[in-house]
Amino acid sequence: MRYLLLLFFLSAPYCNGFLLPRVSHLSKIDPIFSSTESSVELSSSEEAAKGFFEEINETGYDFRTIVIGAGGAILESTQPLGPTLKTNRSAKSGQIFLTMASVDQSFEFHLKLQMIGKVALIERELPEKTTRLIRIMNRDEESMSTLILSNSSEEASSWFKGMIDKYGSEIDFS
Repeated sequence: MRYLLLLFFLSAPYCNGFLLPRVSHLSKIDPIFSSTESSVELSSSEEAAKGFFEEINETGYDFRTIVIGAGGAILESTQPLGPTLKTNRSAKSGQIFLTMASVDQSFEFHLKLQMIGKVALIERELPEKTTRLIRIMNRDEESMSTLILSNSSEEASSWFKGMIDKYGSEIDFS
């Protein structure tokens, strides 16, 4: 028994002398992400937003995800938004989160579904390349996040144009 405890303490990370638990899922450290998808009922606008993001999730394309926080922090990361996609109701706030995550959950992108007001699909022709953006805005039309399609292949371009054909250049989820 002592040997097992010693192995646990040797394998656990330390920070300033404090033992930190190994955590692989947000639900283990924050009850906000503790519910399961099966218990989440969505409104029609939340269902529509989820369907839109499912299409992004299923592509497997890399997106440059940009989030600008209210305090001035900026987060940028380039990778696929998936393959995991799930919805959870926060046990703490009752809000519904849409999560797109990598298999090992080393990358997770959470959106509060009821806060999504509009999504704009923007294609910008620049001299050196074409930029394809998905701008996610809240109900006050303030930016929540921008997704830039990193793949410039003909297939990715065709997919993006198909999204514009299907949804238009602006989708209202409010």
